[in-house]
Amino acid sequence: MFLNPNVVLEVNQVYKKFARSYTQARKQLMSNFWTSLRGKYDESLELEAGEFWALQNVSFELKRGETLGLIGLNGSGKSTLLKLINGIYLPDHGEINIEGEVGGLIELNAGIQSELSGRENIFVKGALLGRSRAEMMDLYDPIVEFAELGEFINSPVKTYSSGMKMRLGFSIAIHMKPDILLMDEVMAVGDFRFQQKCLDRVNALRETMSVIFVSHAMSQVLLFCDKVVVLNKGRIEYTGDPEEAVKFYLSEIEEKKEPVPNAKNIKPIYGDLFWNEDKISNVEHYWADDQLNRIEKAITGSEINLVIRFSLHTSPKNLVIGVPIWDHHGNYITGVSTDMSQTKISGNENDFYEVILNFPELILNAGQEYVSVVAINDGPEIYYRELNNSLLVDNYRRSYGYVTAPHLWKITHNPSMVGNHNLQ
Repeated sequence: MFLNPNVVLEVNQVYKKFARSYTQARKQLMSNFWTSLRGKYDESLELEAGEFWALQNVSFELKRGETLGLIGLNGSGKSTLLKLINGIYLPDHGEINIEGEVGGLIELNAGIQSELSGRENIFVKGALLGRSRAEMMDLYDPIVEFAELGEFINSPVKTYSSGMKMRLGFSIAIHMKPDILLMDEVMAVGDFRFQQKCLDRVNALRETMSVIFVSHAMSQVLLFCDKVVVLNKGRIEYTGDPEEAVKFYLSEIEEKKEPVPNAKNIKPIYGDLFWNEDKISNVEHYWADDQLNRIEKAITGSEINLVIRFSLHTSPKNLVIGVPIWDHHGNYITGVSTDMSQTKISGNENDFYEVILNFPELILNAGQEYVSVVAINDGPEIYYRELNNSLLVDNYRRSYGYVTAPHLWKITHNPSMVGNHNLQ
């Protein structure tokens, strides 16, 4: 029983541990099984060999109609926390109190049977949630219409794309009208238009439904959330105002995260990488500020540069330099090249080149770590194509979508002209 009648979720000093190996996991499972039969639970905060804490001392509350953002690096404990709230896991220490029903998507295929059709999954999911067949018959058409699956609703789910699965799962969840809706990063799978459709529907239900919203898109977190919890290595490091939480996350956690050991292994979404050292050498490239000082972080709207230097051991005939840019999900955002701007590059064998690519006003939005590639071709022949250092973009103002286009508002206010417009 909650002291505050407006509270629908209370997470109180929750700990969750896991085993690193299968053998230890089996031992842990058997121990939990026997202690549960005896009605006694070991809430010790001591770890045995091979165990680690996925969550430690996590506490917060969620009020009715409130949207709470949950942000953190991969591996920070976000998905584990959602599974605890959804009853998939049990805490090893502490308690989770829930008023009402929890629903939503934690994983793309959660609760969806791949061998069954979309139609069959709707009724199976409804039965699992305690809905009668009559109730599900009433909800069937709205679910199918919202999911936009058309005739595919009668096809096996195993034939669906990831986006189709997400649409089906989300449509089922939202039409169940849970008291608490869990929205994990699976929203990144659907197309942008459907994401907005989902957010609009959730927005319309916020008076009666509370939401826990997990996303790496800081612009969505700022736009959608009333409060934000920042998780880092299983612990809460900040709880509060969304703008302050995003500032804290970007400056204290995202910026200080450990680099990926071998960036070349995280393609292939960025394409094949290549370096013909017989044709090109002494290559370096990096993001820089307006004074050409190296940077790894920039502010939306600021001036930045990409500095590229190399030696060419051949006389170029049709040299082209290109820079494609992706977000950290692998979505292709934009790209520029010298041939787009009709910039001709000439030179002789063994010349050294310095290229400055200037962006007078950075249009990339905040909350993303952007990945770029530097590609140097001579006609169809690729000399060089390698990853550039990533660029973390901040923006302490609200932003929408992937980019903020340069713009200027001009507003005229003259009360004396009201009702006096000549429309002929």
